[in-house]
Amino acid sequence: RNILFFGETGVGKSSVINMLVGENTDAARVSSGTQGCTFASASYEATISGEQFVLWDTVGLNEGEKGKTPSSVAERNLEELMREMSGGLSLLVYVIRGTRFREVVRLHYELFYHSICRQSVPIVAVVTGLENEEPMDAWWDENKADLQRFGLVFTGHACITASPGKVLKTGRRAFEDEYEESQGKLREMV
Repeated sequence: RNILFFGETGVGKSSVINMLVGENTDAARVSSGTQGCTFASASYEATISGEQFVLWDTVGLNEGEKGKTPSSVAERNLEELMREMSGGLSLLVYVIRGTRFREVVRLHYELFYHSICRQSVPIVAVVTGLENEEPMDAWWDENKADLQRFGLVFTGHACITASPGKVLKTGRRAFEDEYEESQGKLREMV
């Protein structure tokens, strides 16, 4: 079963994939830089609840014409990938940052869900960057109506942190508990 992850550059697509592939795994390259580090679509195999999945990490959208992969090229590459995908596509995962709503979020949703997939594939949202939200799911409760008003409807969602945070003096990570909770949410949603 194929699962395709898409979203803007820097929202945490590769980190989310690493969370699903396995513990302490950095299969998908991640970066904290201003430009994306995924230059072409890459696939990673994962076993989740005893089922085999192929997780597709895609080039970040909206990197702009000065980025390493212009948006127009990224969109064409994604369309081509979906046409060539063996076994079809089982799920779209839209990874977005948990900030205020921006028009580009709606545009990418429409591009993938309406234009490319023609609403034939389920779509879920993964909202990242919520390590300081208590509880993390509060973001969804506060923003669901706005998303729906702009036409963004999802069959499921997970409000998460995609990073365990820096190592503290105690040896634990700053967001270790939130990260483990997030891994569980992702696996359950998939």
